Amino acid sequence: MADRVRAEAHYQQARKHMQVGGLKSEALRLLNEAIAADPTFADAYDARSNVYIAMGRIDDAIADIKKCAALRTSRGETAGDNALVGLPKRLDDFLTQHGL
Repeated sequence: MADRVRAEAHYQQARKHMQVGGLKSEALRLLNEAIAADPTFADAYDARSNVYIAMGRIDDAIADIKKCAALRTSRGETAGDNALVGLPKRLDDFLTQHGL
């Protein structure tokens, strides 16, 4: 059973780490915990994709972007609402090419 409250708490902590000094490994750990607590939490996949991009882990970022898009689409949301900032040009081109 998904635990959205626990997932949201981990997500919020991770976002703080992402904003206040780029503690990527700690943000990644917290986002992994958020996803483990609620595998349907699209925003956690979105945030984790940003961490992966910052770490240069493009394949992992793409997998999370796709998962986020699938979850959002299944709820009737726009799949392309990922809040990615500063994408490398080749990743941005790839996502555009694949409708993400």
